[in-house]
Amino acid sequence: HDRDRRSISRDGRLARFATMPLSSRSHGAAFGVLAAAATAASVMRAASATAFAAKAQEEEDTLKRMNMFGRELQKCDRPAYMAAHPEAADRSYPHTGYSRDDFCGSMTADHGSHYVCVGLPSNQTPSGETYSPFWTTTGQAASPAKAATWPKPGPWCICMWAFARIFEQHPEFSELVECEATNYWVVQNYDLAKKSECQALEALCRRCELESDGTKRDGIRKKCEMARKLCPAEAEKCSAENDGSCTP
Repeated sequence: HDRDRRSISRDGRLARFATMPLSSRSHGAAFGVLAAAATAASVMRAASATAFAAKAQEEEDTLKRMNMFGRELQKCDRPAYMAAHPEAADRSYPHTGYSRDDFCGSMTADHGSHYVCVGLPSNQTPSGETYSPFWTTTGQAASPAKAATWPKPGPWCICMWAFARIFEQHPEFSELVECEATNYWVVQNYDLAKKSECQALEALCRRCELESDGTKRDGIRKKCEMARKLCPAEAEKCSAENDGSCTP
């Protein structure tokens, strides 16, 4: 019981209860919560075991181009977008991906793990320059004029760890993700014991319907199921088309 309490105490939902003396609770309530704690801890350990088992056989440097469905990774196709949207032509950032080959391919040399393909939304500065409000909303660019010097609208590979942090404040950004072009290692490497990563994974699994029959690997479906049970979705619904706020 003590081991399970320590495991679940990392989850804010049960941490306070786990530190209360048993004398302050009824035996029935204590048994029920400790049973739930043991179950959640077991699920957490199973998720870790699943991840370690896969890593023992596969590596980011060898399995580079698989997407979240367990199928061939599609391009995060920046050139195609610019061809269709000449106003977004980007001479400074014509290609994306760590290797600048327009794939969010995996490799251990990419310490930022730029494995999430998002479609950067488009806007215009007061002077008429095209920019993406993604950079201003996340605070990476101080103004629209500054954002106009950053990657322009269209597909772009972003850091999976940054996506998890951004998602905490801007859950609407999950709608920007291009599922077929986002790397398998996002699912594999997110840690369900870390709240921000668990919530980000749950959102990706839900948006991309990774628990469906369209997903080719059982391990992906199982990890998504664990994320759904451990980190249920917020009731709020957000839209990537609005100003970044969420409406209950």
